[in-house]
Amino acid sequence: MASEAVSSRERSTAIVLALVAQVFGNALGVAGSFAIPAFKSVFSAFGADLPLLTKLTINFSHFLWALPILAAVFWWLLPSNAARIKFYAIFCACELILVLLVLIALYSPIFRLGSVV
Repeated sequence: MASEAVSSRERSTAIVLALVAQVFGNALGVAGSFAIPAFKSVFSAFGADLPLLTKLTINFSHFLWALPILAAVFWWLLPSNAARIKFYAIFCACELILVLLVLIALYSPIFRLGSVV
């Protein structure tokens, strides 16, 4: 009985973490497809040299759509709920850090320009 409850709890945790990973991944995929190209045109109008993080974000933004696919693939590849929980906890943390880095990369040139003006 106790092992069934733990198994059910592990399954619920794995599903919630998988959904969170999908949401973060989809947000990054949409940002990579729509928002980052819009920022790219704004930055080209600046004519100023961009920080390295901003250049990397713009150059590799077309790979962000792969994150939700990667999360879904690992759902099927990982054999147990415990392994899924560990993977998705790490994956969600990495995606959250990536979201913050993308935001910093996209807005730092704007803040830098604002401090100059």
